[in-house]
Amino acid sequence: CEDLPEERNCVTLDTELADSNGIPSPKINYRLSENSTNMLEHAVASGKRILEAAGSKKTSFQAPLAPGGWHLMGTTRMGVDPASSVVDRNGRLHSVENVYLAGASVFPSSGCANPTLTLVALSIRLAQHLSKVLPGTSSAGEGGR
Repeated sequence: CEDLPEERNCVTLDTELADSNGIPSPKINYRLSENSTNMLEHAVASGKRILEAAGSKKTSFQAPLAPGGWHLMGTTRMGVDPASSVVDRNGRLHSVENVYLAGASVFPSSGCANPTLTLVALSIRLAQHLSKVLPGTSSAGEGGR
């Protein structure tokens, strides 16, 4: 299921919790939407039907699986327009010229599968970009050299 982006799902600064230097801790605000809940229910029902059709005598489920992990992404959205995104196509902050971000937070939304290979591709592209724009670096990452 693809959990669509929602404004209420975000990372903010905690107003009560801080580190030993007094810097506010990040606070993850996340709640399944009605649409996501409906998709999960449909997926579980479909899975149960498939397993029973294949001969399963007993099925059980736990959804959503809280300790199973989630692919949280999209808090520093990648895009062309600084009004609707945080970083450009290379992961550079629109607002700060020499800061780049790498990770799933730059995804505009999540896909229906694990994001690992997309993250690897974006990381390689960022490394190649940085090797071209940073002083004193070479293009050693390009073409497997």
